[in-house]
Amino acid sequence: MQITRVQHTCFVFETAAGRLAVDPALDYFGNLWSPRGKNRLASRLLSDVDAVVITHSHCDHFHPPTLLHFDRKIPVVIPAKDRDSAFPMADELAALGFTQVIELADGESVPLAGLRVTAVAAPDSIEGIAQQSLLIDDGVSRVLHGADTLEDFDTFERLRARGPIRLALLPLNCSLNYANLRNQMSPGTWLEAAGVLRPQAMVPLGINEGQRRGVSAVDAPWFPHSEALYRDRGLAAGLPADTHLLALEDGQRIVLDDAPLGPHTAITDCGEGPDTGAAEIETALGRLWSLLLDVHVRDRHYFGLVRALGHDAWRDAWNECRARLAELMPDWDAIVFDAVDGLPDDRVTAPLLRWFPTTTRYLTAGGVGQGRLVLDSLWLLGDTMTETEYAQALYTWLAAQVRSDATALWRCRLEFSGLLQKWHRPRRAALPHGFGPASTLEWTGRQIAADVRAARHVHPRFHPAFGPFDTPDTADTPDPAADAPLALHCLTYDGGRPRSEVLVLKGTDALLGRAVDRAGGSLTIAELCERYGVDRADYAGFYARLMGFAPYCVEHHWCPSQAMAWRPDYRA
Repeated sequence: MQITRVQHTCFVFETAAGRLAVDPALDYFGNLWSPRGKNRLASRLLSDVDAVVITHSHCDHFHPPTLLHFDRKIPVVIPAKDRDSAFPMADELAALGFTQVIELADGESVPLAGLRVTAVAAPDSIEGIAQQSLLIDDGVSRVLHGADTLEDFDTFERLRARGPIRLALLPLNCSLNYANLRNQMSPGTWLEAAGVLRPQAMVPLGINEGQRRGVSAVDAPWFPHSEALYRDRGLAAGLPADTHLLALEDGQRIVLDDAPLGPHTAITDCGEGPDTGAAEIETALGRLWSLLLDVHVRDRHYFGLVRALGHDAWRDAWNECRARLAELMPDWDAIVFDAVDGLPDDRVTAPLLRWFPTTTRYLTAGGVGQGRLVLDSLWLLGDTMTETEYAQALYTWLAAQVRSDATALWRCRLEFSGLLQKWHRPRRAALPHGFGPASTLEWTGRQIAADVRAARHVHPRFHPAFGPFDTPDTADTPDPAADAPLALHCLTYDGGRPRSEVLVLKGTDALLGRAVDRAGGSLTIAELCERYGVDRADYAGFYARLMGFAPYCVEHHWCPSQAMAWRPDYRA
């Protein structure tokens, strides 16, 4: 049996009959688990894998962007207990297209790649995720792969009683030694586990390996130890006399043959090998899948952790992926389409699906593939486009596709308006100290009077989320009709639940509302009043009603520059 460490807890076990990968999880943006520059090597080491075993569903062990590189027909083994979790891996694997998902219960075995893999019960993680260790047997040697498990000395005793463990891969030093924070073994319990199992050799797994590669305590202050474990703390000296420490680095391998494991065991560097370009393509696709797939859903559910790239970083990463794929493959656009079209609908996190879910569902129900919609939306994302500019581009593009259906167009406008209001909400300035209803009304009145006097400056100060209109009014109409009511909509939240508020304008107010929207800031108030035969006092009343409606609250009124930047084209 040949054993190669890929990175973190990912190992490849190889026999003449095939290759088995445990916990293949590459992070294509580089982090503690996958230092930059290592993915090319890791991709090569994971090529031609015949089976995969996943110990638990943390995203550094169960990583869909990595799994998508494998043939969907290969066996994938997961813990049977995971079926009872909030987000079962079996369901997600099926959605990704894997057809041989094996749910292995404690003590059950399965033959894979010339090896017998047995599930070993392991304590659940601190937040309750099912975990399992693995006993891997080639008929001569037994290897224990412990992944992230805590110590379970009773289980270790039973394993040792059934036969010798030749090599133990156990997690070391991801524990702060507090009962409510422990998720792996402390140095003391790691050594105690060695004393119970008494293998020929121990390979440490865990965050200390990341620190040995150059990740400092500044980057990971919650993991306090480093390479000192191997030296100053005398870790090797604490092992049983007949057990040796083998610290395998990424891309290093050992061979389990007839020779005993010990200080003279040959550790071979795999080396980068010839660059065929395949690893570069895999890395580029992996980055694309990492951008588009939600791999942190369990982190949010169990820990409340929110890990998301900001717009600028997301935009730059997408453009980098696109440029790299175009450089590597002449038919890259077709390959990218296939890569996106096969993703599970409910896990894709492209801005289009987050910002315009109702409109997207309308288009997919009409026969447009979600993969095509996502890719078409990404082509609109320019190299320097801001988040609001991209939202405007998406809205204009979608509105053009649904404009023949008045209801769908209204919903698209409502989604865009709600998005703008959501972004605008944190920018609202607080009311001056001591402002109450009377002082607010007085202040608003002064602002209305000033805006009516300074006619050329009022339109840029209108908040953009004014609308959408629910009555037809197209560019083909010569002038807005005064007698058609006009409804303005505002999306608000009551106890966390969305609620639509409506202001219905009639008569002169409705005429002015449409006139303002049609003018798009190109006319002064004096010109509007003259064109439509409206008195300045009527305009002041219209303005006051808008200021009293939610999208026109006092706070919005103080952000003229954002209002100009976010002005939507409701007639798209």
